[in-house]
Amino acid sequence: MNKKMLTLLIIIVVSMFFFHQLLSPTNKTMKYFPIDQQATFEETKTALTLSQNGADQPLLIWETTSQTAEPVFLRHDASLLFQNGQLKGIQSKWIQDATDIKQTASIETHDNQYFQSISYHYSEIHTNSDQINSIHQLSNDHIYVINDPFDKAYAFKVPDSEQDNHWVSTLNHTTAQQLDFHWTHLINHFNIDRNAYYEIPLLDWTAYQHDPLPGLTLETTKRVTAQLWEGLYKHYILPFKVAQKIEESFVPLILLEKKGDHLLVLFQDVNGEKQQLIQRIR
Repeated sequence: MNKKMLTLLIIIVVSMFFFHQLLSPTNKTMKYFPIDQQATFEETKTALTLSQNGADQPLLIWETTSQTAEPVFLRHDASLLFQNGQLKGIQSKWIQDATDIKQTASIETHDNQYFQSISYHYSEIHTNSDQINSIHQLSNDHIYVINDPFDKAYAFKVPDSEQDNHWVSTLNHTTAQQLDFHWTHLINHFNIDRNAYYEIPLLDWTAYQHDPLPGLTLETTKRVTAQLWEGLYKHYILPFKVAQKIEESFVPLILLEKKGDHLLVLFQDVNGEKQQLIQRIR
C-alpha cells in the first residue's frame, strides 16, 4: 500500500471512529440492579497514548479494556473522550455471555490539547435463582499533547520539565475557564442555587469509587453511581448518531444536593439543547 492510500485510509478511520460502536443494537441499557457481592472485575482500564507512525499528523490512541473473572449475561462498556473539556468522541460496546471487552479508536491531533477520558464498565449478572445483580467500575486517563510547529510533537501525563509545567498550567487554565463558563450558563439557565449543592464534574467521579460522596455511605454511593450512568447512557450517550459531529457538548456537571436528597445532572445534548436530569437519592 503506497503512502497516499495509507493516508486516505487513516483519514477514513479517524472520521468514522467516534461512534462506530453505536451501530450495534444499543437498546441494551446499563440498568441498575443490586450490587453482586461475589462477582469482580479482573481488569478495567482506559489508556490514552500518542502515536506518530505512518501518519502526517500525530494520532491519539484511545483504548478501553475490561475483564470479569467469569462470563456473565451482559458486559457493556461506555467511554467518553474530552478535548479541553469538550466532548470529542464516544465508544460504546456490549456483548453477551463473555468476560472481555476491548475498544480502540484513534484521532488526529492538532495544536496543543488536553485530553481526558472516563469509562464506565458494567456487568449484568443472572443467577440460577432468577435474581439479577450487577457490578460496575470506572476507569480514566488523561494526556497532554503538544504540537510544536517547529519541533516534533510529544505527549506527557506527568510534567517533568519547566516547559511541561508551563503547558499544564496553560491547558488546565484554558479548560477550566471554558468549563466554568459553560456550567455557569447551565446553572443560571435552570435558576439553580449553587450554595445548596456540591459541584462534581463527571470526570472527577472516579474519586468516589472507594470513598463515599459527601453525606452518603459507600453503599449508597455505589448505587447512585450506577443510576447516574444509567441516566447518562440513555439521555447523553445514546442520542448521538454514528459519525455525527460534536460541537456544543462539554463535560457534564453533577450537582449533589447537600442534604443528600437528590442530584442534578446538567449538560448540553446532541442538538445543543440544555438538559437537566433529576436523580432522587432517598
